[in-house]
Amino acid sequence: MATSERDEQKETNQSDSVKQEDDQDLPEESLKISWNEASQNPNDLPMSRKAKRKLEHFERVREAHKLKRRQRKEERRKAKEVHQEQVEHSGVASAANCSNRPTKKELNQQIKKRMQEAMDGPGPRICIDLSMAHTMNTKEIHKLAGQIGRLYGSNRKAEKPLHLWLSSLDTSGQIYDSCVKRNDGFDNYLIDRSDKTHTEIFKTEDIVYLTPDSTNVLEQLESDKVYIIGGLVDETPNKFYTLTNAKDHGLQTARMPIDEYMKKTPSGTYNKILTVNQVFDILLTLHNTGDWKQALSAGVPPRIGYVLR
Repeated sequence: MATSERDEQKETNQSDSVKQEDDQDLPEESLKISWNEASQNPNDLPMSRKAKRKLEHFERVREAHKLKRRQRKEERRKAKEVHQEQVEHSGVASAANCSNRPTKKELNQQIKKRMQEAMDGPGPRICIDLSMAHTMNTKEIHKLAGQIGRLYGSNRKAEKPLHLWLSSLDTSGQIYDSCVKRNDGFDNYLIDRSDKTHTEIFKTEDIVYLTPDSTNVLEQLESDKVYIIGGLVDETPNKFYTLTNAKDHGLQTARMPIDEYMKKTPSGTYNKILTVNQVFDILLTLHNTGDWKQALSAGVPPRIGYVLR
């Protein structure tokens, strides 16, 4: 009996020894799966239902994104083909249009011609009264210089420019200095300018001083009149200042017909004191269209609380 047990134990040890030798003959990589391989084959790993649903959702979203990218790429390709066809078909027409289009130099020549005709020919004149520089601080003077630059830009763009004047312009003063610094080419502006006051330049009977405090309503622009815009930027407006100044010199006055063509909105400042360039834009639009509604729309900002009737 003891001999039999020893024989069985011997056979078992021999079997284990053979198994170990067989394992040693196999490469190490074949005995285990790396983490990277397992992660690249998630379906081979045991997964919960929740994890499987998440994986399936991720795959659906990824495929949907791929499909959208393919569709966008196809749309771009088609759009490019359509554009190329349009370019090819319109090539001759585009070349003709380019040849007929005026150059920048020609456009500037046309603008100068219109501006010069306005200065030389008959028509209403607009004069900016710069005699009130002493009432403004440096910040207000800079704002006024900017407004003069903007109104000149509007006049250049107009089909029918107005004849512009600057009166009481002291070339050694703050206003002139600010205009030169803030407006490129100011000295070359097609504007008549003088260091004299408007009452020294023009006849008293030809002058109409525009002021929001006047009781007279401006109805139209007359070709033999000079319309004075007060060159005043006052962040704390002094009511009746321009009206009093005009009356002291025995001048006619007028106001914009805001009440006649516009109505108040539920909210706004309802301040009828407009900036210099806003008043000019109204006069310029009226000069070109003859329509007060268009003119007021061009110059009266909605924020003050007035809209057309």
